[in-house]
Amino acid sequence: MKLVSVLHFPEFGGPHNQALRLSPALAHHGVESTIVLPAGPGADRLRASGLDVRIVPLGRVRAVPNPRTQLQTLGRFPLDMRALISLYRRERPDVVQLNGLMNPHAALAARALGISVVWQLLDTRPPMRLRRVMMPLVRRLADVVMPIGHGVARAHPGTEAFGERMVVFYAPVDTALFRPGTPSTLRAELGIAPDAPVVGVVGNVNPQKGHEHFATAAALVHQSFPEARFVIAGQIYANHPTHSEYHRRLVAQAESGGLRVGQDLVFLGARRDIPNVMAAFDILALASVPNSEGTPTVILEAMATGLPVVATAVGSVAEVVADGETGFVVPAEQPQIMADRLTTLLSDRERRTQMGTKGRERTEREFNLDRCVADHLRAYNLAIEHRRHGKHRATTHG
Repeated sequence: MKLVSVLHFPEFGGPHNQALRLSPALAHHGVESTIVLPAGPGADRLRASGLDVRIVPLGRVRAVPNPRTQLQTLGRFPLDMRALISLYRRERPDVVQLNGLMNPHAALAARALGISVVWQLLDTRPPMRLRRVMMPLVRRLADVVMPIGHGVARAHPGTEAFGERMVVFYAPVDTALFRPGTPSTLRAELGIAPDAPVVGVVGNVNPQKGHEHFATAAALVHQSFPEARFVIAGQIYANHPTHSEYHRRLVAQAESGGLRVGQDLVFLGARRDIPNVMAAFDILALASVPNSEGTPTVILEAMATGLPVVATAVGSVAEVVADGETGFVVPAEQPQIMADRLTTLLSDRERRTQMGTKGRERTEREFNLDRCVADHLRAYNLAIEHRRHGKHRATTHG
């Protein structure tokens, strides 16, 4: 089986990580994967890992109010369609996979050639009005829809109408790479004492991650645990005006709350050694805002590492974090509640250990790589079967 997976974002993120973990495992089941995306850090990292990457300068819908930006995306649309159709004709895929709701180019190009389409819904970032606009197009073009969790499915009206052709999945986790007891060099790198508590976040520095709420929670926790250290690992977009300004505001906010940036709160920037980073944490926190996440991979990676998780109730998070058992699920944009839960865990090492153990067990049982591979294989076969025998009849690849 030949798969072409189209990603519209150049920065390395959740869909890129999914491709990185899944492609080699799918290959053992006879699926040959080609990843199509714009040039950038995401493509560089995937190619360096040995994956088959094709660079196409795809436009994408941006969450910015500037009409010029959106007009530029619209103006690129015919170019993107021609590029994708040309690529499909060369690669002759059995299935095209879209990674996200808002960029339909890959599905329209696949439909023009009669190729099966699997459309993944990976987050809740688009406003509901846009989801309502886009979902009829998804229902028309997709043979199979794959929401990342039932919460994401419910957030996209019409998804459940796919019936058996809705294949719910969760991000793949390499439980051999992320595991308890892994030695870490991060504490020595940052000068953190072996017994100092560390609360960490893994997430690019942009507003949807809600880092400002984490910074507020950290300042509150620091009043009770002055020895605690707080770490944010994620890309800092120095050349992106909106995101760089967001970072500056975060630094100012943390300092005004009494945190010494670079000591009490450390911004690591982008890291490729996330297992090493995460192994230095005592707790993983994630303060994502509403209309943002699906099921963040880092939550499952933290659970696999044996860490308790304190995360906001967005997307499908509550499906993977068992509240009170493997961590705590807290309301979004309520840093006082997050601070209370973090304080509870920092005050009770035994409870942290128990939650971490249960999180590891749950990840091995429910969110392992083999299960994710099986979900994708089922989706691909359903899509091919639907295109062959359903209302979308295949035409020649050209």
